[in-house]
Amino acid sequence: DLTVQTQQSSYHPIPPQQALSHLPHITLSPEQTDAWFKGQAIAGLLQATNAAVFPDSAPSKPLDPKTVQVCNQSHQFLGIGYWRDPGNNPPLANPTNSDPILHPKVVFN
Repeated sequence: DLTVQTQQSSYHPIPPQQALSHLPHITLSPEQTDAWFKGQAIAGLLQATNAAVFPDSAPSKPLDPKTVQVCNQSHQFLGIGYWRDPGNNPPLANPTNSDPILHPKVVFN
């Protein structure tokens, strides 16, 4: 019973990375992590992460929305995000390229 486990301090929830291990993950730089915590979309990540995160796609190929787990450089879980093709995104103030853009879906802080 969860109530008993909680009262006895024997309840140990599954870590997010373990529960979401079926999802690919992406690691953000400190600057990108700051933007993530502000709920901002992040562009320019696909060139560096395409082979690791999406092995079946090429940078020039439009992607369907893809859900990923997001971590910082210390491997701390930051939340869940999704990629969208630039054609399906609102314009960015300073677009860096035509890569799909990472959007926050669930942010943990």
